[in-house]
Amino acid sequence: MSELSSEELINGLKDGWGELNHPSLVTPFVGQDAKQKMQIQQKTEEIRAFLDVVLGLEHRGFVLETGLGRGGTHLLWRKLFERVISIEHDYHSVAAFLFALEEPRNSTILWGSSINPSTVHKIETILAGQPLDVLFIDGNHDYEFVKQDFINYSPMVREGGIIAFHDTVSEHGPECFVDELRTGEGVERACQIVDIHSDDGPGISYYVVKGEGSP
Repeated sequence: MSELSSEELINGLKDGWGELNHPSLVTPFVGQDAKQKMQIQQKTEEIRAFLDVVLGLEHRGFVLETGLGRGGTHLLWRKLFERVISIEHDYHSVAAFLFALEEPRNSTILWGSSINPSTVHKIETILAGQPLDVLFIDGNHDYEFVKQDFINYSPMVREGGIIAFHDTVSEHGPECFVDELRTGEGVERACQIVDIHSDDGPGISYYVVKGEGSP
């Protein structure tokens, strides 16, 4: 795992950081553009601020992200966690990523719907009773999918771990559900949501999981 600062990680990405700039990431599997590369689909200021939060965790074992996209964020997590799990429903995105990934190392990619019970069971099997340190919800942005991802996977996050949502400004589903968590509507109790919103960014919102009885 990396001991680099968030600034160093981001600067490395901009400079063609490691695997992101590897020629093997040019693959014919992604859409009509055979030269389309893996990219981190994040606003620099937002992901840098979130990395600062993640780097402050005492333990970085497991991270689960719903939504692989172009795979760039998965590669970023690989620098920070012992084991990275991504769930992606689009076959071509999964095929392109696995084709390009020369060393699976600490990566696990599941092809399928994140809300399918069989997928949830696979995650439970992979974790084998160990908790998640970070859950990053960035898959289907429809409200019901965001909510179901939260219902399915939030119980797997340890006390002191982080649950985060991407696109909480640019997409109605994540924004609406996070607002419900903020106010406590439809959940056991309100969550202390922290927003990382730049002027024109998609937005990241997160909270730290508290134990029972904690304020």
